[in-house]
Amino acid sequence: MKYTLLIFTYVFLYAGFCQNSEAENSKIVYELIQEDVNITVSGNDVSVAHAILERKRFHDQVTANYASDRVYHGYFTKVVDLKASISHLNSKGKYKTQKINEIPEKSDFSGSTFYDDNSYFEIAYPNIAKGSKSELTYNIEVKDPHFMKRFYFSEYYPVENAEYTVTADPGVEIGWKLYGDQREKVEYTETMVDGKTVHKWILKDSPAIFSESNGPGYLHKATHIVVYIKKYNGSNGEVSVLSDVNDLFNWYQTFITDIRNTNNADLKELTANVVGNAETDLEKAQRIFYWVQDNIRYIAFEDGWRGFVPYPASEICDKRYGDCKDMSHLMYEMMKIAGVNAEHAWVGTRKLPYTYEETPCPSVDNHLILTLVIDDKVYVLDATDANTPFGVPTSFILSKQILFKSKTGNYKLHTIPEYTADYCTVVDDIKIKLEGTVVTGMASKTIETFEYSRFHNLHGSANVEKDVFLRDYLQLGQNNFEMSNVSIDEIVPRAKSKISFDYRIPNYASSFGELSFVNLNLTKPFGKAILQKDRKYSYEIKYKKKWQSTTTLFVPMGNSITTIPDNVSFESAYGSCVATYKMNGNQLVYSRTISIDALSIPTDGIEEWNAFIKQLIAVYNTTIEFK
Repeated sequence: MKYTLLIFTYVFLYAGFCQNSEAENSKIVYELIQEDVNITVSGNDVSVAHAILERKRFHDQVTANYASDRVYHGYFTKVVDLKASISHLNSKGKYKTQKINEIPEKSDFSGSTFYDDNSYFEIAYPNIAKGSKSELTYNIEVKDPHFMKRFYFSEYYPVENAEYTVTADPGVEIGWKLYGDQREKVEYTETMVDGKTVHKWILKDSPAIFSESNGPGYLHKATHIVVYIKKYNGSNGEVSVLSDVNDLFNWYQTFITDIRNTNNADLKELTANVVGNAETDLEKAQRIFYWVQDNIRYIAFEDGWRGFVPYPASEICDKRYGDCKDMSHLMYEMMKIAGVNAEHAWVGTRKLPYTYEETPCPSVDNHLILTLVIDDKVYVLDATDANTPFGVPTSFILSKQILFKSKTGNYKLHTIPEYTADYCTVVDDIKIKLEGTVVTGMASKTIETFEYSRFHNLHGSANVEKDVFLRDYLQLGQNNFEMSNVSIDEIVPRAKSKISFDYRIPNYASSFGELSFVNLNLTKPFGKAILQKDRKYSYEIKYKKKWQSTTTLFVPMGNSITTIPDNVSFESAYGSCVATYKMNGNQLVYSRTISIDALSIPTDGIEEWNAFIKQLIAVYNTTIEFK
């Protein structure tokens, strides 16, 4: 489900082509991004209209990917008066303007996401050269006043001037909040013109948005504003739109009640078969959750009316596919039939920087799940991931707020826990035999919860070569690692797997004269995670995680160990490590436990994080000496 609709430039959508935005800064500059919004009241209704102007200057030739713009419209919006032009310098140094006459409208499809009632106009600017300038103007008529779109003051290219103006009729009260890198530099003024309130925000000379690996989502970085209508004075008195979280919650509830009814006879029969002889609400809910995971294929349908209203449960069941809303609503209906009280719950992924209290409007969330409250415990049910255990959230909504209906009928906010590293443990059991410089042996890797989900989602993907993926995932020691006899065993369905394999690593051990050396750190979690000191954004981690490894070295007959590294133990705010060695006959047992205990490393924590990683690297570099 996606609540960000309406307008995104082609540059924004195709930011992935620009891995290093700074390298592209000189090619394109936004001279002006201007948007004027008029909020007018007529009788008891309020209307919202946007007028947009964008001017770009090209400092060099660009590829087709960067010579286009896209303007989106859909169920809740109507684009009118769309005009575009391109101006080129002639031999006399003067500009000649060419109007873009052909602007095709296309249905929207991106990757695995279908924007079923949304489309876009694509504007292609021909013959871009050094000094060329483009201009794009259009108006948007907003069908529902809840859908005022975000305005971006910054882009992946420098913006010389960005202006956003909201002109509101008397009695209209708006709410707003700024986000992003340059939010404190945005200038705001409020004036009265002809009895109307004019709110204006201006940001000049906004630098290009910087991209970093494992950084926060675009909306954490892009300087933008979220504006929404709190209330207005209509002919019948005050009308509340999005004054607070309660308004948003009540509006969301209308989407649930708007789902058209269908014949549920088949659904009732199905539910009875799925629930079977389950007696408790918890057991009924588990069976329904797992049935939906196993039998309904997740496909993202986003934007427009379908971005908010699920299909009827029986239709979802018949089609055997749906998006997050559909899957959650199917579970909701099946649980209601089974006598289990569950509720739809809205949530924003970690890519969004908002909270419900700060911005009680559709921008705050982009995902719909189900909640179940039993004995005051909140169970979060997200069936879009077929490899998530019952009650465990998907990793991309960890630490985020959810909004759902309480038992009293009022709204309730609940923060999804981050979960500790203990909840996601990877256990490596490695046996090592030495044959000269060649290392051979057997190994196993046991994975659970979030790591289980990640592994099985990638391994089961149609776009992944399974053998290549397994080799990379299981790799020990170094790149010439070889494996065979791989088996994957389910220990606890959807929760824990054990991957066993034989391996061989040529030229892993080394010899100098009578001495030989081998490093028992065949896995090195976060061993390359030293961060640049001048990193601009936080370093984001998908989930907290613990690695427990036991490596057993079988000392070759006739050899003896001469040097064993000291046992170590250290910790920081972001993780910990304990490594110990113990002789057991002719076997040296190396036990190591490493935890990563944070979801995000802020920029002011980079020094401490790097110190911790350097300690890990020191452990990883230790070797055993024998002769």
